[in-house]
Amino acid sequence: MPFKDPSGSFVHAAHYAELLLRVGEHLFPGEKFFSLSQDQRRIVDNETSNLLVYSRWKVDSLGFAEHFAQKLIGGEEAPAGIVLGNPLEAPSPEAAIKPPGQFL
Repeated sequence: MPFKDPSGSFVHAAHYAELLLRVGEHLFPGEKFFSLSQDQRRIVDNETSNLLVYSRWKVDSLGFAEHFAQKLIGGEEAPAGIVLGNPLEAPSPEAAIKPPGQFL
């Protein structure tokens, strides 16, 4: 019976098993997966899970950036000399006399 939504399907299980075996070969070269100790298998499983989580974060972060990093409609870049919407002005002579933090 085919799945309408392939998540959790046999195909995903087969890909995960293949990845698990490759990680096991990489971490413990020359040893068969079923000859590994329980602790070694736990290490392989943890590293496989970490690899999948990090790859998911990478893909999700790229998708997030592509979706939300869009230009605003009709938005233009601010002209030079504008900071937070206020034009930069030369300090007034009065401001030059007063020490910083003095508002009187």
